[in-house]
Amino acid sequence: MIRIAYNRLYINKGLQVAGWLIYFILNVNFFYSFGILPLYTSILRSLLLVLLFSGIFYINYLVLIPRFLNRKWMWLYFVLLLVIIIAGTFIRLRIEKVFVNENFPELARIPVQRIGFVAGTIVVLLLLSTAYRLMADHFSAQDQKREMMKEKADAELKFLKTQINPHFLFNTLNNLYALAYSGSENTAPGIMALSQMMRYLLYETGQEVVRLKKELDFVLNYIELEKLRLENSDSIRIDFDEDHPEMMIAPLIFIPFIENSFKHSRIIDDAEAWIEISIKTGSGKILFKCSNSIPQKQVKKDTNGGVGLENITKRLQLIYPGRHSIRMTNESNKFNVELEITIDEI
Repeated sequence: MIRIAYNRLYINKGLQVAGWLIYFILNVNFFYSFGILPLYTSILRSLLLVLLFSGIFYINYLVLIPRFLNRKWMWLYFVLLLVIIIAGTFIRLRIEKVFVNENFPELARIPVQRIGFVAGTIVVLLLLSTAYRLMADHFSAQDQKREMMKEKADAELKFLKTQINPHFLFNTLNNLYALAYSGSENTAPGIMALSQMMRYLLYETGQEVVRLKKELDFVLNYIELEKLRLENSDSIRIDFDEDHPEMMIAPLIFIPFIENSFKHSRIIDDAEAWIEISIKTGSGKILFKCSNSIPQKQVKKDTNGGVGLENITKRLQLIYPGRHSIRMTNESNKFNVELEITIDEI
């Protein structure tokens, strides 16, 4: 955003310099090529005109509009403009008279029509200056508004990410507690898997994006940790392709959906429950699918839940606006999630 504002600033300055340079060259060329003035005199005359007109332009642009173009000082603004028009017209005509060639005495005369033409030229210049300033202020206000919206979105995104780790840790510790309480020999491997996952949470997820390979490793560790509590691990089917491991993705995008599938399928207690997870990549896109069975006997809704899916939906809107699509369907015996993200490939 800041880079765009700077680029626009440089372009504006470049256009202004180019405009005054073109005006200077055309003036020199006209009066010299038609023999009205010698080259040196033509250059000096054109330089004075550029200084006069640019002075009028920037006095209005940099001083009068910011300070006086408001309701309180509007009357003073127009008075000062009138003074500038009169003074500018006088100076412009004096330059014309001083540098005019004696072979063109008709140019030395100052008829009313000539005064009107010069004054009209200055009025047009002031109008251009005012329009240019108002346009610049408009773009500056838009840039500030976008920057404020970006800062707000970044703050909200950071807040949402702070909710993920405690929520995830709460669920995982519950799993480990169940293993330890039952005296399972899988408690130690579970703690090791949790250690690897916490390392990822501490040292990787603070970045805006991570390599897809690291995110998939984290997901696999989570699934393996969940499998430790299952009698039949075949009820979980995963299909990950790693054709593009260097693709970059926002961290912890998939885990809320996977957590949700384990929670609501009741796969720990229901022998007939199942979960299918698929992640495919290609053409700058990541396609994530997660399906889980829904038990026939519904359990009471967890009043402490609800963070996961609501959180990730907001995060996707902030991180990938206009670059993702998500579809969640709740059928009679199955819940499906399909998420497609368009990202930039390295």
